[in-house]
Amino acid sequence: MPASKILMITGDFTEDYETMVPFQTLLACGYTVDAVCPGKNAGDTVATAIHDFEGDQTYSEKRGHNFALNATFDSVRAEDYDALVIPGGRAPEYLRLNADVIKSVRHFFDAGKPVAAICHGAQLLAAAGVLKGRTCSAYPACRPEVELAGGIYADIAITDAVSDGNLVTAPAGRRIRRGCASSWPCSMPQHCSKPTPPEEGCTGEDDMCELFIKADARLWESATRSLRIDGMVTSVRLENFFWAKLEEIARRDGMNVVQLITRLHHESIDAGHDLGNFTSFLRVCCARYLDLQLTGDIPADVTRPIAGLDAPVILGRERAKYH
Repeated sequence: MPASKILMITGDFTEDYETMVPFQTLLACGYTVDAVCPGKNAGDTVATAIHDFEGDQTYSEKRGHNFALNATFDSVRAEDYDALVIPGGRAPEYLRLNADVIKSVRHFFDAGKPVAAICHGAQLLAAAGVLKGRTCSAYPACRPEVELAGGIYADIAITDAVSDGNLVTAPAGRRIRRGCASSWPCSMPQHCSKPTPPEEGCTGEDDMCELFIKADARLWESATRSLRIDGMVTSVRLENFFWAKLEEIARRDGMNVVQLITRLHHESIDAGHDLGNFTSFLRVCCARYLDLQLTGDIPADVTRPIAGLDAPVILGRERAKYH
């Protein structure tokens, strides 16, 4: 069957993690995802914000990355999509003022299609008038908006998610997938999180899934580090696993991770790369590092530097492998 099409409505200063990670994850699971923003076209970017808790009474906010849109808001029709994703952050507070956005959100509820909203995404749901009698989670400060819209606020752990029919919501982006199993459109049944009969899915301790499910959860927890590049302070948010791999790569050539990222940043600019999704680039660097170790192109001995390797030859073999 054709891959399910998912619409993501986002905007400037959308929360970085709640936008980039669902977008990349849904693509990796085989869905077609179109990210749009009112007033912007495919190829444009939205600025993201990084929210964190640093000891104050509420979260702090830092400038994130540029998230590239891959579709044009004025050209898409909600009727052509199977599901909707609404990230949190600052964007929902102004997106709810757009009548076309509200109309699109209402379509998914009227048609009974799956909707996932994260954190402040509930502000958009409340404005669309679709929460009456519905159980909905959100960032705790959005509770009054959920309840004033007639919704039942789900006071759940920050790491959890809740589903009510076609609606899946979470107070933060880390666990939105947990609630999706019962309502999300399945385009790749062999990889999806829906419950399956014992003979069809990952169910037993002897199953290959145990190797992944029972790993140390700290590996996929995210950490934000502030780096100074060319005198400018920027924040990079990655899962701990990727930070560990970047540190390993840096050590091989006598650098620390800040020096490595700064060098990659400079050389990416020199190569003319689009740095809108720089964290995605860093993740792929880590994945390629591991893949090239498996092929023997990068020695498994972490005491051997990478700088002395024949990069053109290795890149030629890699291109032949993937093309």
